[in-house]
Amino acid sequence: IEDTQKVATVQATAMQALARQLHEVVQAQADIRNEVGAGLAAFAHVGQAVHGLSVEVGGIVDTLKQVSGAAPRRPWTLRSSARHRCWAFQSG
Repeated sequence: IEDTQKVATVQATAMQALARQLHEVVQAQADIRNEVGAGLAAFAHVGQAVHGLSVEVGGIVDTLKQVSGAAPRRPWTLRSSARHRCWAFQSG
């Protein structure tokens, strides 16, 4: 009977350890699920922001096209200045 009691005590201790480990695994999976959900929400938010930005840039491009179409035509040439490392517009 004593041997059976010892075996039962060892098995009960092992079962408690397994139950704790299972609880830790379940908690880790819940944490991962929450992080994945937050990541997906952030990704959706970024997608909406990029779409909004593309709409704004499209509007700016349209405005620039309208402004350039309304501007008087002048013969401008683009030249590079290696000394100043910049681009400059020069007439003629």
